[in-house]
Amino acid sequence: MNALSACTLLYVEDEPALRSEMTTFLAMHCARVIPAAGGRQALELAADNAIDLVMTDIRMPEMDGLSLSKRLLESNPGLPIVLYTAFTEVQSLIRGIELGVAGFVQKPTNAAKLVEVLEKAALPVVQRRQISELSRQLQNAVSCLAKVGGHAPAPLAAETGAPEHNPLPAPEPPEALPLSMSAIEKWALRRALDAAGGKRMVAARLLGMNYYTFKRHLVRHGLADDDES
Repeated sequence: MNALSACTLLYVEDEPALRSEMTTFLAMHCARVIPAAGGRQALELAADNAIDLVMTDIRMPEMDGLSLSKRLLESNPGLPIVLYTAFTEVQSLIRGIELGVAGFVQKPTNAAKLVEVLEKAALPVVQRRQISELSRQLQNAVSCLAKVGGHAPAPLAAETGAPEHNPLPAPEPPEALPLSMSAIEKWALRRALDAAGGKRMVAARLLGMNYYTFKRHLVRHGLADDDES
């Protein structure tokens, strides 16, 4: 699944025919598309909905795309915004860069390029969401083990005939890791193994995985050999 397909996009365009056409196209690539006819309506919709990213025209009556971007970023710093503009509008491009927008889409639109730019803007959103979920799972794992004195519950430990985990150096805290899903996932696997006392079946349960899925992740990150049972 690509990142864009997991995101809700706020699309802002004042021209009705183009807004309708683009909304239909974007809906094929996004989890949800929320169309807005202008900046003021976009602010209202952003306040009432969980928005993952925004695509807006620059030239609009009442409130242009740059003013809208500034308002949105004031209330939601880090919100990815893609500006839909002619590349001849140099001052608008410079101002967009100063505001910290995520990208630009040139008029007239090339469909493949549009999806590419939006996908790039959506990727950090989905990564943060996945990291947050991993963090939640790890917190649950630590809490579960704390309730039983730091040891794996006997019924779970007794279920597995899987090989013991070879002790590894203590995992670095996530703050010390580069912000990549691969590094965070490897840290989560090692943390779960350590928390479960090396019992793979228990560690898999703590992360909400079945044993074979957990094993595939271990092999992929070099934490187990493919030929181990």
